[in-house]
Amino acid sequence: MARPGQSRAMKRLLLVATLATLAALPAAGQPKRDDPLQAEQRKLQQTQQQLKEEKERVTAARARETSLLAELEEIASSEPRRRSSFSAATSRSSSASAPAR
Repeated sequence: MARPGQSRAMKRLLLVATLATLAALPAAGQPKRDDPLQAEQRKLQQTQQQLKEEKERVTAARARETSLLAELEEIASSEPRRRSSFSAATSRSSSASAPAR
């Protein structure tokens, strides 16, 4: 069994620990205020990240544009060959289907 003096000391220790915990809670609950310099650095980092992402989007768009232009040039260069082969096929079919005289 605990002696009466020990019980009183334990109560005081418990009281001090409780008060210390309660005193620390409001300080821990408050949001930490940023230094204006840190806030500006964070904004700068966000802006740099947005710029980097935008550059990546522009690079991807340019690559798609280059690919589409190459495809269009290929189509344009093959178009005369298609027309000439179509004309030849059309003239053959029209002469084959023309009545013999």
